[in-house]
Amino acid sequence: ESELYCFYQSADGRMMILHPLNMRCLLSHFRSYDAMPPRIQGKVLEVESLTQSAEMRRRYKFLSHLPLTASFTLCELDL
Repeated sequence: ESELYCFYQSADGRMMILHPLNMRCLLSHFRSYDAMPPRIQGKVLEVESLTQSAEMRRRYKFLSHLPLTASFTLCELDL
């Protein structure tokens, strides 16, 4: 059985992904992925540029579909 992972990405298609801390907060508030809004917005608090690696795949399983060496950004918002 495969696990389902949901994430928010920048609307313009860039690999700018909502930080996992924000996702946990949203999940706590809405109680399920299905109840979360299709779009969110907020003030950017922090941006972290990363490169996909085996370690990143273990740490951020929801991004395991990205190829190794792919660049992506985690963005923390003030929601």
